[in-house]
Amino acid sequence: MPTYISNNLYSVLILFILSNTVVVAQSQDRISIERTDSLRGLIIDGQRVNRLYGNVKLRDRERVFLSDSAYVFPDIDRFEAWGNLQITGEKDIIWANELRYTAQDDQAELIGQVIISQDSLTLQSRYARYNFNTEIAEFPEKIQLNDTRSILIADSGIYYSKKDSAVFIGNIQLADSSSYLEGDTLRYNRNSREFWINGTIFGLNEPDSIRFRGSTIYGDSTGYKRIIGDAIIEKVSGQESDSSFYFAQVIEYFRDGNDSYRVRANGQASLWSQEYAARADSVLFEEVLNKAELLGLAMIWKDRIQLSGGNIKLYLSNATLDSIKATDTPFIVLQDSVHSRLHQLKGELMQMYFDSTGIRSIHIPRKTQLLYFPLNEDNKADGAIRVQVQSLSLTFENNEIIEIIGFETPDGEFFEESEQISNMRLDGFVYTPELRPNRPSIRPEPRLLRPTLDQLIIKLPRMYLLYLDDIKQ
Repeated sequence: MPTYISNNLYSVLILFILSNTVVVAQSQDRISIERTDSLRGLIIDGQRVNRLYGNVKLRDRERVFLSDSAYVFPDIDRFEAWGNLQITGEKDIIWANELRYTAQDDQAELIGQVIISQDSLTLQSRYARYNFNTEIAEFPEKIQLNDTRSILIADSGIYYSKKDSAVFIGNIQLADSSSYLEGDTLRYNRNSREFWINGTIFGLNEPDSIRFRGSTIYGDSTGYKRIIGDAIIEKVSGQESDSSFYFAQVIEYFRDGNDSYRVRANGQASLWSQEYAARADSVLFEEVLNKAELLGLAMIWKDRIQLSGGNIKLYLSNATLDSIKATDTPFIVLQDSVHSRLHQLKGELMQMYFDSTGIRSIHIPRKTQLLYFPLNEDNKADGAIRVQVQSLSLTFENNEIIEIIGFETPDGEFFEESEQISNMRLDGFVYTPELRPNRPSIRPEPRLLRPTLDQLIIKLPRMYLLYLDDIKQ
């Protein structure tokens, strides 16, 4: 008589046999199944597959994997998992919607709502490849990095956990509570807080009302920044029209404590404001002293005056020019408002003072020479006066000379009016109004919308939100 076995009993026997086969095999594999509500063993194309459903817990050495479901391929030490996925390792915790993991090379492919958390750092994306051995995370898609102080967003990037450094590419945005940077590529070391940004650079420092742009920028934890390549710094004072600009090949920005800063511009350095313009080999501005120093072939223009010299110091009252001190062969040219002739003045040292109407006085204490073109009673050009004197003081009213006083052994001569008078020059004459800098045609402007510190590029996964609730308690 034939023997019949019920379908239910047959299924139980098959599961029992396969389950025993899985357990024996796992004892020899790296990936171990520690928990699941349901396990089913299959053979697909000659390869063993364990199908797990509900409260799945897998382990590979120190790493623990939790998920709703998983397929384990014990012959190749590989598994796929999905649903409420969480990975806990020695240094990091990872969340994602899906995972493809290979134990042989410690490589994980993370898909959908990906978060990697290490200490105070979190990285977010919709897709990532992470190597647990090298601790390198690759993000081919948009990435966001957050720590307690800042947020960084980019189109793609690679994070090197062991070195706590990263490379990001495309639409770089780096922001904290008081500053913001944009660029095209970024190298970043989180420990030292050093960074290098290339491309179209925009930067903003709100406490100092500073905006800047350039081609490359380096910065560090002190607040120091070095901007290279057509660099511009804008100092915003009140209205946009009141801004002053520094532009050069290289501009360095230093933080001096919490309350002041310095700017040093090198290589065809220029300075522009509504009141005056200047250029030199290098320019140093010190906020605490409210002073700008021009070094090497320095020139400054204000109204109809050009001053040149080897060293020129500008003393400011807020953004307004208060006085100038010039040394190293200073030379002044003042274009007359009536006959346009060029009054000239030189000496070892010059001091100039200004008020709200313009220049108030000029003082030259040593080795002074003056070439002056007076007017007659009919307000017409009337020859020239050339004077050599130990010291000289000029007083102005509405930018016009109203008094000239010389001290100690004056010596001079008067020249009758003639056609050649206009061409008279003192030795060392320098007059180059065509070199006067203009306001930059384009001020530093951001290309992108500045992110907030709590901004998210993905919807946070449920398991991550539960984790945040736990650590708050």
